[in-house]
Amino acid sequence: MNVNIKTELPLLDTFINTSFSILTKKNEKQKISAVRISRSEISSLDFKSSAVIFCTKEKAKTEHTEGLDHWLCIVGKKNNKYLLACSYTSHCINPCQYNEKLDRKTSRIYNNTINEEELNQIYKNAIYKIEFNY
Repeated sequence: MNVNIKTELPLLDTFINTSFSILTKKNEKQKISAVRISRSEISSLDFKSSAVIFCTKEKAKTEHTEGLDHWLCIVGKKNNKYLLACSYTSHCINPCQYNEKLDRKTSRIYNNTINEEELNQIYKNAIYKIEFNY
């Protein structure tokens, strides 16, 4: 499955902005913002108050998947690996071996990882920082 990034980006921009606008309206104390960022900005993020949604190119490899254009979410970082919440991971692992893990720094669940060098396999205009201001 190949992502048509030129078609998907405008749709995703609209979806993200509309979704977070609705979420923020419902709860004035909880502000959520989404902004497009560069690959180089990912390494300096504080994942306690943010996450990253991004699209990998077909050559990207994660701990449990490889070779697909796919939207993923970084929820934390441990050493040189980014912790991912990935909807496709459970389809790639034997159900008896599959388990989600807890990142103790962010209190978020993840089910896959990606090495820092694999971030070169991200579409450059398909990286969004989601920031939570509670």
